Amino acid sequence: MATMDAITLLAGLISGDCGPEVQSMAAMALAEVCRDNQANQTAAADIGSVASVVVLLKHSHSGAVKAEAAGAIWALADHHKANMTSIASAGAIAPLVTLLATGSTRAQEHAANALASLSLDLVDNLTQVTALLVGLLGTGDLDAKSSAAASLWRLVKENPDSEHSIAAAGTASDLVTLLKRGSDEARGYALWSLSLSIDEGNQATVLAEGGIPRLISMLTSSDLPTREQSAAALARLAFKNADTQVAIAKTGGIEPLISMLEAEETGGVAQEFAAAALAELAMLSDNRASIVGDGGIAPLVALLRSGGDMGKRHAAAALARLARGADATQAMIAQAGAVSPLVGLLSGDRGGAAQEEAAGALYELADNAGNRVAITDCDGIGPLVSLLGNTNLQTREHAEGGLVRLSIENSNRVLIIKQLVSMLYDSGKEQAAAALANLASDSVGNRVSIVEAGGIRPLLALLENSSSKAKENAVMAIAHLAHQSEERQTAISEAG
Repeated sequence: MATMDAITLLAGLISGDCGPEVQSMAAMALAEVCRDNQANQTAAADIGSVASVVVLLKHSHSGAVKAEAAGAIWALADHHKANMTSIASAGAIAPLVTLLATGSTRAQEHAANALASLSLDLVDNLTQVTALLVGLLGTGDLDAKSSAAASLWRLVKENPDSEHSIAAAGTASDLVTLLKRGSDEARGYALWSLSLSIDEGNQATVLAEGGIPRLISMLTSSDLPTREQSAAALARLAFKNADTQVAIAKTGGIEPLISMLEAEETGGVAQEFAAAALAELAMLSDNRASIVGDGGIAPLVALLRSGGDMGKRHAAAALARLARGADATQAMIAQAGAVSPLVGLLSGDRGGAAQEEAAGALYELADNAGNRVAITDCDGIGPLVSLLGNTNLQTREHAEGGLVRLSIENSNRVLIIKQLVSMLYDSGKEQAAAALANLASDSVGNRVSIVEAGGIRPLLALLENSSSKAKENAVMAIAHLAHQSEERQTAISEAG
């Protein structure tokens, strides 16, 4: 049967005027001939069977014919990229989705399998199928919605590398509508999709469509994945967006996010997303006051100590923002035990992002006199000095700023400057010179300490055989050292 003559005969029956019974049987036979046989799939496509089968699917008035046409499409498309593309181009996807919603049990089964086969590892088809299925979630009857939800979850399972493409295929407006008024299956899919697809391009839509109250209500669900995904969606929604940050706080989002950090049954992933959301909300001063007032410091410090890498990163970011310009909060964070774990993150063992956030948090905490002592007592100076050679510009700036603040304490100043001067002789000389220039510009005491630590000679040496940036930094440091001091001017002249 699986000969070219047989395939040609079947194709002729499908495209001919043989009546629905013959057409449905021919389509069924073609499906069996082509199933798991790439050579026959190709041969059938070469003689035009794809177009013929799609025409049957789109235009036949017989439900049985449509069911078998869908089965033939499933067989022709299965793991055959060229056929997958040509079937989609022929316009098969939309009628397959319609058949999924309205056809017989057999038709629905064939349509579901055909849609899955057409979508496998082919992003264009996957996006088109997903968008239509999301639409069906919002417009079909209960059975249709259930079929659409089952197909969507199947696409997610079978295309794990395309999760974000699948999530982004539905519009934010449709997804929020489903989240508020859809069936249980539809709400579940909409929440999952929003937790992966909210970005700066659709944040305003989610806000305008009223998605925030529903997302916040889901933070207290008894279902752990629901809590995880709602926290993730809110974190994405709040990312660099003052309007959504205000709206989440005003709608009561801060307290349940803090509760998620505290609950033992929450789980690490949910805590990470809750911390990420709080870190974004803490960009606004009013929200910072609410987070502190609602008891957010202690659970954030607990996550900083015992959470996973992402949890530590987001907790450090949240604490840094809470501490910004608030002396009392800076003291509270240190008293809660944040300094030691923040210093521990400076090693980079928990990732560069956590390292950067920890350096930023220590910079903010060092604005407080008591914290400057605490950071030194936790051996924070050495790791901060080491970060001056870090390849991450933001990390370097945090470390340098933290060291400048720590140097306000006389006992710290000498220690910091000695370590920086020693760095002028190794690979971190460019960053050390920059830090010394910064310190020298800050106070007379710093300038005296740099001279006493023997910093003039290595700074002058940088002017000869170093990078242009190192030379620039060294010149700045020397200029600050010489400022309004004949004694230091003489020392520089004699060293040169």
